[in-house]
Amino acid sequence: MSTSLSDIARQIEHEHEALKNQMDMLQETVKTELTEDNFKDWQVDTILKLRDFKGTLEKHFEMEEIGGFNEELIRLKPQNKKKIEELETEHREIILKIEHIISELKHLVTFEKEKIQNIVSSVLGVLETLHLHEAAERELVNTTYFHDIGSAD
Repeated sequence: MSTSLSDIARQIEHEHEALKNQMDMLQETVKTELTEDNFKDWQVDTILKLRDFKGTLEKHFEMEEIGGFNEELIRLKPQNKKKIEELETEHREIILKIEHIISELKHLVTFEKEKIQNIVSSVLGVLETLHLHEAAERELVNTTYFHDIGSAD
């Protein structure tokens, strides 16, 4: 037996696609070959993209947390509660990591290769965490809406 996907779940899926596009653009930006000549432009571009991304993520996370999505997943399958609480904790951790990266970027005054490499690694780490996070959410949706009760063969 399966339950049809709600409007909220469809909207969340759509937002996941938009987030993926932003994540791809951010990854492309941080992987730009840097020199002392293009560092300042890269720094500003990266900060602005991270701020936009953070804002998009905060809206997305709020939609999940207070927009009815998580409540629906718990209503349909109460055993989801613990996993949803873990995912919501991860939301806060991801936002804090992005804020920390922005702060580090803002404090770079000159082209410092080692610090830049650490920042790039941090951004890529956040993106990887988000990929895993979104995969866990998709799995939760799939097991909630499309669970198979089994049948005799």
